[in-house]
Amino acid sequence: EVNGTMVVPLFASTLSDDVEVNEEVTVRVTNHADDPVSGVELQRKDGGKRLDKTDVDGKATVQFRDQGTYTLIVKKQSHPKPDHQYKKGEVEINVKRKQDSLSFDTYPSQVEVDDECEVRVVNSNNNPMKGVKVTTDAGSAATTESDGTTRLTADRVGTLTLEASKQPTSSKRFVDAET
Repeated sequence: EVNGTMVVPLFASTLSDDVEVNEEVTVRVTNHADDPVSGVELQRKDGGKRLDKTDVDGKATVQFRDQGTYTLIVKKQSHPKPDHQYKKGEVEINVKRKQDSLSFDTYPSQVEVDDECEVRVVNSNNNPMKGVKVTTDAGSAATTESDGTTRLTADRVGTLTLEASKQPTSSKRFVDAET
């Protein structure tokens, strides 16, 4: 109690503290008795923009477009009882990049030295991947086109190892492929 006003703290929680970029996360807001509180505003601590408001079950759903650790502030202006007021609460959410695997969909089993060969790189959903760097253990390198293909030259006798790698984006990281 402060100056005759009963202060009611808001508590915010999530089922998981770790989510992936663009994944929905439900925030639940309760009072000191673990009762859901509706009409609570959720906003990012660093930006102040209101993200959502809790429903009758004290829940709201939010998403994040970039990786990082975000602190959400939960606040409500008025309490149903005039001699009560809510105290802001917070919850921290860790947003991670999604992970996608690269693999070689097409590659020759045998080529002659100095012959050019075509390889194709796809992701875990079998979609062609543009902008993937394909290298051989002998030093040749090329980058895939929009159809996931590129051409390399067999630059030595013997077995060549191919590796596919792609730089991470703000929302996704890639697991390299090797064959």
